[in-house]
Amino acid sequence: FQESELYTFCRGSHSIIWDGMYTESELKTKKGWGHSSIEQGLKFAEVLDLKNLIVSHHSPLRTDKQLDEIKFKFSDKNLLIALENEKFDIYG
Repeated sequence: FQESELYTFCRGSHSIIWDGMYTESELKTKKGWGHSSIEQGLKFAEVLDLKNLIVSHHSPLRTDKQLDEIKFKFSDKNLLIALENEKFDIYG
């Protein structure tokens, strides 16, 4: 997908699951690895006016505490951090 095609494909979506392997600062040293940043997902969600951005596929080195810190940092956004075996009521 080109960026414009991805926006077109996702337009009107309620929720999107996003590859949040890295933060924007971590991604600088990993360009070309095929992953995106949480911040890129948040920008994407803002443009599309999504109800929920569900960030998944975290770095295997990221701790639960770090995920909590990320969630707190972006608490003003519609950000959900997917954790193993977690279920979301995205319409509730």
